[in-house]
Order: sequence, then structure tokens, then C-alpha cells
Amino acid sequence: MTRVEYLESVVRMYYVLGLTQNQIANQLGVSRSSVARLLEEAKKRGVIRFRINTTMEDFRSPSIEKKFLENFALKDCVVFDLEKEIGNTFEYLTCSYLNSILPLEGSVGIGFGHTLRSVGKSLNFFEPRPNLKFVQLTGGTGVDESIIPTSSNVQVFSQALGSQSIFFPAPTIVGNPELKSLLLKDSSISAVVSAIRQVSMALVGIGHTGHTNSVLSTYFPKDFLNQIPMKDSVGNILVHSYDINGRRTQQDISKYLVGIELEAFRQISLRVGIATGEDKIDAILGALRGNFANILITDKQTSIEVLNKHSGGNI
Repeated sequence: MTRVEYLESVVRMYYVLGLTQNQIANQLGVSRSSVARLLEEAKKRGVIRFRINTTMEDFRSPSIEKKFLENFALKDCVVFDLEKEIGNTFEYLTCSYLNSILPLEGSVGIGFGHTLRSVGKSLNFFEPRPNLKFVQLTGGTGVDESIIPTSSNVQVFSQALGSQSIFFPAPTIVGNPELKSLLLKDSSISAVVSAIRQVSMALVGIGHTGHTNSVLSTYFPKDFLNQIPMKDSVGNILVHSYDINGRRTQQDISKYLVGIELEAFRQISLRVGIATGEDKIDAILGALRGNFANILITDKQTSIEVLNKHSGGNI
């Protein structure tokens, strides 16, 4: 009997015959801890392959997801094939996945953007989480939420799951760095900053960067933007921008941002980036290369383009 055949027999006794680890140990003449190690070895060798049998899983693309896990420092990658069946939207499938990873208590940080708001609106179909807090990661826009959803994203997620909300009572961008420093000393704002430090997960959109970016064009006058080199920037996380290789760009803009700093954001254990579309390909690739997101949720067509861009070829 080869080693793999031996492992297979242990796996079958445990998962198919339903024997306990103690019963298997007695049959094999080994210790219970040895059986546990054999089962773990079977996982690593691929003798055991788990498939979570839910409707959502039927729409995933495991071969593509595997390529992402091999090429980037991701904890998980979720690629939905939206052509398999009409009727399941990207937002609903994303919510199905989030329902499996969102904690029942604690706190989760929320970014801004239309993608997140669309996802949040589908969460009311899933399990309520009254002991969970959703925390706004940046200040508010101060403009119509239909243009740049920020605080409304926190509200949508909280209402959908019956959770608690913590809003950031400050603008996202201020006129000068000195004002930012003063705002952060305010007790109500410092309390939110403290709450942000406690989040164990963050849900963010991955935005493109350029003069057409809605956040930049809304807040900054054109003459200011014209002084900042945009050509190297491809994307932004919470307005913090980066190039195609994940290197920080437009550092001057960050001085005006009120909210979580990018390095602090990268310390959050689970950073879920949600993005689809041709205009997001470079932004997604830069975010993955910079390790700004360690869980990616996207669609099949976008994922193929990102992989092709990364490898310089066709997958």
C-alpha cells in the first residue's frame, strides 16, 4: 500500500464510514494524535477536497480562483460566472458569500462607493446580526449620497442585518492638513477613530484613479489636480491611490483625507475588495500586487482580464 492509498483508507474510515478518530486509531494500532496528523496530511496532499454545497458555489469559477490564489497573497478569491444562469445578480451572489464570512458580533469597517451600496441592499435576505457593528472608515462626502455613497453605505448594511452603526462625523477631505489635525482631536471623531482600530474586517470598493474619478473631481478643483501627476496612478482604496504594481502614489492628496490611513487599513485582518468591470482591471491588479485587499470578489470576465494583464498572456 502506497502512502496515498494509506491516507485514502484513513479518510474513508473517518468521512465515509463515520468512525471516530479513536476507533480508527485502534484499528490501525496508532495513537489518536497520529490519526489527526494523517487527516491533516490528506488535506495537504489533496486526498481530501472540500466543496461547500450551496447555490452560490454553483456560480463560482474554481480554476480561475486557484490561479489568483497562486499569484497573489490572498486568503480567498471569489469569481462568479454570471452567464451560468439568468436571475442571480453579482450583488446577490456577493451577499451569499458575505453571509458566510461576516461575524455575528464585533465590528466591520465599510468604505464608500456604489458597488458596496448595491451589495448592501441585497443583504436583507440573510441572517440578522444584531450584535455586529458597521463602522464608517472615512469621513462623509457632504454631497448627494447618490453621487458618492458613504454614510448611507453604513446605514444600508446596518438596516439590512439589524446591526449597529458607527458614523464618521467629519468630511472625507478637508481644505488643509492643519484642519485635519484639529478634527482628529475632537472627542466625537477620536471615538470613531478608536472604533475603526477595533474592526476585524473591512469591505471596500476598488476605485479607478484619474481626473474622471468622482471623489477627486467632486472635492478638488481642477487646478489642484493638474499639479498632481496622475499618469502613474491606476486605482484607489478609500481615496489612497497606487500604481499598477501597488506602490503608493499621489501622497499629497492623502494629507487632506480624514479617515483610516492606508497602512492602518492594511493591518486589518480581512480586507475584502469588491470590484468588476473593464475600467477596474488595472485598479484590481494594483490592489492585489500591493496587498491592499486579501479577499477579492469579482466576476469571471474581469478576473480573466486581470490575470492576462498580470501574466502578459492569455489564460
